[in-house]
Amino acid sequence: PRQEGFLPKLAQLVTSVSYAHIGDVALFAASVAVLIVCNAKWPRVPWSLVVAVGGIAVGYGVARTSADRPVLFLLREQYPTIELALRAPGTVLPTWVPVFGAERGLKHCEGHGHDRVCTPMGPETWQYKADVVFYALGCAVVGLLETLMGAQLANRMLKQTADDYELLCRTFSTLREGLSLSVSTLACALAGGICPAAALARTSLSVKSGAFSRVAGVIQAGVLAGAAYLVMPLFGYLPFAVVGAILILVSYRLIEFDQLAMLRKGDPGGMYLCVLTAIVCLVMDTFGGMMIGIAVALAMNTRALRRQPIETRVEAHRFVPDGIHTEVRVVAPLTFANAEEATDMLEDVIVQVIDGGDRYFSVHLDLTRCEELDIDAAEVLDDWAAKVRHTGAKLSVDCGAHLARIVSITQHLRADE
Repeated sequence: PRQEGFLPKLAQLVTSVSYAHIGDVALFAASVAVLIVCNAKWPRVPWSLVVAVGGIAVGYGVARTSADRPVLFLLREQYPTIELALRAPGTVLPTWVPVFGAERGLKHCEGHGHDRVCTPMGPETWQYKADVVFYALGCAVVGLLETLMGAQLANRMLKQTADDYELLCRTFSTLREGLSLSVSTLACALAGGICPAAALARTSLSVKSGAFSRVAGVIQAGVLAGAAYLVMPLFGYLPFAVVGAILILVSYRLIEFDQLAMLRKGDPGGMYLCVLTAIVCLVMDTFGGMMIGIAVALAMNTRALRRQPIETRVEAHRFVPDGIHTEVRVVAPLTFANAEEATDMLEDVIVQVIDGGDRYFSVHLDLTRCEELDIDAAEVLDDWAAKVRHTGAKLSVDCGAHLARIVSITQHLRADE
């Protein structure tokens, strides 16, 4: 029987190890080894696609030569009708709109075990409509959270890989990323498919492969659509062992070990929260992990959430030879809950720098009276510092001994230039 939870699946895996086929195990190990070695040596090559094509070739050859004695467990054995329909039965969508999968009605079930009886509910019943609204709202909340996560993930990963800050500002926007994910989800729903939400794995793979431009996105969509319609039946020959190897590598590449090291160095509490959230996501599900993680984060930052007024004091400008020197002082604990508010206040300093024209301009940021600074607030301030430095101004930061640890893990905030 199929298990849904992580722990039941793990228990089922352990108890079923003796039934594993030697061919599947060997192909899985070989695929994982090829993916690890090739991705380390040539990271910009889409090795997941290469290994998938190779797996299809192997599966097709095995299916043709050993039809009586299957050596590998293929997708077509689990999903015998892998195909895409241009028009779903009973729909009024035009023939050019792709419709993935078939419509499944809701059912009303009573009883338990062998006595459980399920009868289809008609669209005219109030219970059917109520269930549709309930499930739709639940999926919308999860989709919203995952979309926001996907946009923030792309933003953070791009900042780590982009060498040109000005190019990054021109080519990427968190708002555009969120809007694009929302539009793609809407298009998928109109086409009758299951909404892809944030596509976190594909976002990570695209960024780490350097494919984050508009052209790369259009090519990805075109290749995906073309491959889906032309070679979808061939995916039935893809061995499950290859699928497992690809998923393991993609999941591994989603882990930001550099970020964990930064958290361990600058914000140990944030690292423990990250590990706790990951464990809850494994044991329960992604939504439960996010909710518990948010609740714990709010509990850890109760003092900052008391809505203490954020004082961003810009001292009187002091003229220096050929320019202006500005003192900026932040007085309030800064966490993920109020960092954006403080940054909005600090944006005025950037406007003043730009208005200064070609004159020499220096900014001193005083954080000595900022009682608390978590990793999210530090990253927001680091973005602000990058913008200030990009204008050509000199930025100096006084964080005090109590914030030196977390400021040391930032890129633009930690050092005078």
